[in-house]
Amino acid sequence: MQFPRREATAFSTLVRRLAAALAALVLVCVGPAFGEIDLAAAPDWARVLLLVGGLLLVYLVWLALLPCREALWTVTWVFAIAASGGVLTLAVVLFSPRDRALPLGLGSDRVVAIAWCGVCATLLCAASVMAGRLASTRR
Repeated sequence: MQFPRREATAFSTLVRRLAAALAALVLVCVGPAFGEIDLAAAPDWARVLLLVGGLLLVYLVWLALLPCREALWTVTWVFAIAASGGVLTLAVVLFSPRDRALPLGLGSDRVVAIAWCGVCATLLCAASVMAGRLASTRR
């Protein structure tokens, strides 16, 4: 089934703009890990953050190259899984005993870790909703 040329072009443009906006969002979420230049000496949280951010960017490049409904649904689920990882990390930080060190070498400042995990989880969840909403409007 072929779509009219004008409609397909408008949809492709909208999907590419969404991919660019989501790429900027991923770079904001991964921002603190950019301070750890030497990956060999970097804490585990920076490595995990860079790995997940790189994976999200690969999916966004794929979405920009192939702006279709199926790619949008895939990006929706990938961002939802990344958001759930942020919520899981938030829960671990919230409920870990105060006398133990935080997992992944998150440091001793729990308030900063809680705030950052909460912000990233919220942003990734909103990104997932935006991609899913756009995918559901296209038939």
